[in-house]
Amino acid sequence: MESFQVELGSCRGDIFQHLTLPSLTILQVVDSLYCDHPQLRRFISRSRPAITHLLLSSSTFSHEEVVATLALLPTITQLKLEGGLFQEWDPESMDGFLHRMTAGPELAEDFLLPNLMDLSLHFITQVKGRIGDVISMLESRRLAAHGLRQRLAVLRLIFWEASGSEEKLVRQRINVLRDGLDAQVMFI
Repeated sequence: MESFQVELGSCRGDIFQHLTLPSLTILQVVDSLYCDHPQLRRFISRSRPAITHLLLSSSTFSHEEVVATLALLPTITQLKLEGGLFQEWDPESMDGFLHRMTAGPELAEDFLLPNLMDLSLHFITQVKGRIGDVISMLESRRLAAHGLRQRLAVLRLIFWEASGSEEKLVRQRINVLRDGLDAQVMFI
């Protein structure tokens, strides 16, 4: 099986406990708000798939689970994180995620997703004080240096509850990156 989409709505056990899918290239995981934490990382460790497309639409994955899972998947070229994923993360967790996603010489070994070309992030909660860090991460992925194998080519961002000054900053800095970047930014 190369493609697998699962909606974890029943919260009756973890389907990932029972699966091993080494040929998987596309994985989409959607869960309801009150599900137990799925064991995605264990599934990935056991299967060792060469996933290129990953969608996580969930609010139940912890920062540690997401980062550890992404660290196992350097083959990802398309990543979508939505559905309130960042909603429960504390500021230190968000900082850690953005740091690991930012290309730079100090992160050569710990850098996540060096092949990423298509990124979609939905920030449901306000990322006050972190908009600059989000944009710095995106800028670093356009430079094709410091461990990057691919440059970011497609970007989709959704920010809920961003202030007017944050919206202006994002639009200005994304416009600088537009050359060769298919970018869509929404503020809700």
